[in-house]
Amino acid sequence: MALLLLVAAACSGGGETDAVNGRSTASIAATALAADSECVLPALPTKPASWVDVRSFGAVPGDGRDDTAAIQTALDSLTEGQWLLFPAGTYEHSKRLIVRTPGAVLWSEGATLHATNPDDQAVMLSADGASIYNFTLTAITGSRENAPWHSRIAVFELSSRPLPLRNNVVQGNRIVPAPAPGVAGANSASSAGIYVDHADNFLIAGNEVRRSLADGIHVNGGSRNGRVVFNTVRETGDDMIGVVSYMTDGDWTAESSTQIAQTLAERLDRLGVRNVLVANNDLAGQYFGRGIAVVGGADITVRDNRVAHTTFGAGILVAREASFVSWGVNNVLVEGNTISSVQTSAPAYTPAGWGPTAPLTGHAAIEIHAFVFDDELALADLVQATVVQDVRVVNNQVTQSSTAGVRVGAGTGQSSVLKGINSRGQPLQRRYGGGLVRRVEISGLSLQDTAVPSLQILSNTTTSDNVFCETVTRNGVALSHAACGGVRPVVSGAAIACSR
Repeated sequence: MALLLLVAAACSGGGETDAVNGRSTASIAATALAADSECVLPALPTKPASWVDVRSFGAVPGDGRDDTAAIQTALDSLTEGQWLLFPAGTYEHSKRLIVRTPGAVLWSEGATLHATNPDDQAVMLSADGASIYNFTLTAITGSRENAPWHSRIAVFELSSRPLPLRNNVVQGNRIVPAPAPGVAGANSASSAGIYVDHADNFLIAGNEVRRSLADGIHVNGGSRNGRVVFNTVRETGDDMIGVVSYMTDGDWTAESSTQIAQTLAERLDRLGVRNVLVANNDLAGQYFGRGIAVVGGADITVRDNRVAHTTFGAGILVAREASFVSWGVNNVLVEGNTISSVQTSAPAYTPAGWGPTAPLTGHAAIEIHAFVFDDELALADLVQATVVQDVRVVNNQVTQSSTAGVRVGAGTGQSSVLKGINSRGQPLQRRYGGGLVRRVEISGLSLQDTAVPSLQILSNTTTSDNVFCETVTRNGVALSHAACGGVRPVVSGAAIACSR
């Protein structure tokens, strides 16, 4: 699963009130921005006439010495909106580099930032408008970690501030292994390649992430109104792109359902991830996780992405996960994606020391499900908060999957037990099973060489909690399912256009 860090998301009903933002799905659709007919990579900014050279603070590229102090001094000297220029060469740093000045821009002209400490390696954008462009970032890594400073680039404020960071940009960067592929330490980050937490109006565009030990790009912590577009992700240790929403810290043993329900509204307001566009990304070949995961979220669009060689799980997952205490999902549009080679081959790369290969998930190429604890079902607020609903899967193509092309409602009618140890060292177990999945559309779906049955609907469909199906084919032959029926759900996805 993705990084075990905080996030939450929303649930609402068609015509019902959205528990997070108080809107009905009808009003969401009415106010959504029209989708771009052609998504275009946003242009880079023009370098100003006046800027600061990092070398003037003592940073010397290529000398093999630690430049942490010099770079941090340069960063702390910046005034609002000022640019810090890194001329070509390799700059080494042994601690996180923190950008605290609003509007500050880190600009590379052929520079590489090499992190030598696997426990403290992030470039941290910790002020409104702080941005980073065009760098190559490499690192020495050890075991997989999960804190923001273990990532390579983090949009993250170290202090506890009530308002999200605003207007941060991460564009045109390469997060890649060093030294050569195949040798010890040949990973690019101890955690996510790019980590986004509690950010508003953010842009993650045109970056390359290879071999991060966790997600390639991870969005959580109440982030909203953001774009993740035109990125390339390869051979990561978890989801290639994760939009993930947790009710707590991702540890199912940490808090009881009653504790969570007592502060539900506050958690939603503080942690709700919503209005995020994931578009035109090129993803392939991770050794764990899923291609694109929407695990809890509201008003999300996943459009025109290429997802290939997901060796362990789904190409695209829309889900509520009990074991990670995520929120449910609402108003998600999955449109125009191309998915291929789902759980059909072994990973091309796994890092040195990687443990035994985990069993395959059996996810479909496009997987939609909800798992909930029995004790959550005893609380009305949590029943609603864990629903997966109002999901449109339209005009997608799936080629070569060892599992179904689309599966809806895995776990329905089943029961299992999760066992663990709580913080007091006491054994803990909780029973869970399939939760409520409702108002789903599957249309314009082209399946080629997928397992049979290729369309699986396992949820308990009713007239109102339905799965609408239209124009589904496998190998050119029309495909149907007895559980298909009802009306098309009202879904708009993200109310945000590709360009800023």
